[in-house]
Amino acid sequence: MTADHSLFAADLVVTGTVTGRGRLDVDGRVEGDVSVQHLSVNRDGTLTGNARADDALLSGSLVGTIRAQKVTVARSGRLSGLVEYEVLGIEPGGTFEAECRPTTAPALETGRRAAAAGQEPAAPGAARRLAPGPA
Repeated sequence: MTADHSLFAADLVVTGTVTGRGRLDVDGRVEGDVSVQHLSVNRDGTLTGNARADDALLSGSLVGTIRAQKVTVARSGRLSGLVEYEVLGIEPGGTFEAECRPTTAPALETGRRAAAAGQEPAAPGAARRLAPGPA
């Protein structure tokens, strides 16, 4: 392990707040809040609480809230709670029981363009031509 890479071993239980600038691999159990650059909850690992990361790979279990630019739920992974993300991937077999909140979405930009043009934004799931053009 390097100074910017930490491992919580399978026999370790951590309760409280964990912060760091590098990578954290969780093979044990974390109960609390985690804020790191790269988070990996491995196959036998569990995290119950809130997590923030640039990217997160969930091969184990996360119950709570995760906010990350990129979240991947692996085929052995389980995510339950709330996920705020820019990129979300769920491999076949992964368990996903979470409320989704994309942090950047084309629909938001489309709504801004419509408002700037003096039009009503389209309802979610609906499409609307924003500028005159061929039908």
